[in-house]
Amino acid sequence: MAIANPWQGWVALPWQWLTCGQNAAALQGICAVLAFYLLWRYTVYTKRMMELGEIARRSAIVPVFSAKEIAPHYLNPNGEPDAVCRVSMTVRNIGQGPAAVFWAWHQPVSERFAPSKSEILIASSSARPGFVPEGDLMSGDAMEIFFDAFDPNNPIQNDRRNGLMYAFPIDRKWLFVIDAIDQAGGKHQLQMIRNAGEEAPIDIKMVHSLGETFGERLTKKVGRAVEILLAAKVEIGKLFK
Repeated sequence: MAIANPWQGWVALPWQWLTCGQNAAALQGICAVLAFYLLWRYTVYTKRMMELGEIARRSAIVPVFSAKEIAPHYLNPNGEPDAVCRVSMTVRNIGQGPAAVFWAWHQPVSERFAPSKSEILIASSSARPGFVPEGDLMSGDAMEIFFDAFDPNNPIQNDRRNGLMYAFPIDRKWLFVIDAIDQAGGKHQLQMIRNAGEEAPIDIKMVHSLGETFGERLTKKVGRAVEILLAAKVEIGKLFK
């Protein structure tokens, strides 16, 4: 008399479950979902690696500015704090890339003016250009830039009136900006905001934009999403063949 092998029942049970039509379809669905998840995770990982590689490549050409020796120049030799007619700034490029195009401008702004951390500012009609000796700034080099005061109520007038320069009103908030474009067309901006009041501090920050508009970024994201869906469709189709 043959003795039944107890393991045969354990082996036959999963096989019987798989041979059932509904169970087999459910298993195929689970495998399809798992394959889609793995594909999605791989796509996210690949995208992240590409972004890190792009950041590393761009860091080699991105200029970064630091403002040192911000010095006021006064109308009177005594150096009265309410009669600053010019502000000079020594700007150094501490980044790895050169600033291929380089210019500066300044204007008064409202007390509530507070740009976002990543916003590239555009000069308004009331802005005046600063004096920039050179049109580019290589990595490690420094340059002194001058901003002359002007009458905020009449910005189109000359800087000098009756042989004297204007003075920055101490009750106004002023924005000083240094713009640059790198070799790949990316925009970079050093923003300096002098708050109203005597001996007011100057807030300084650097903003970068890699040159892509919102529409271009949106188009790329939509295109990438379509590629992921098409790839997932192909992989799921292979499982049901």
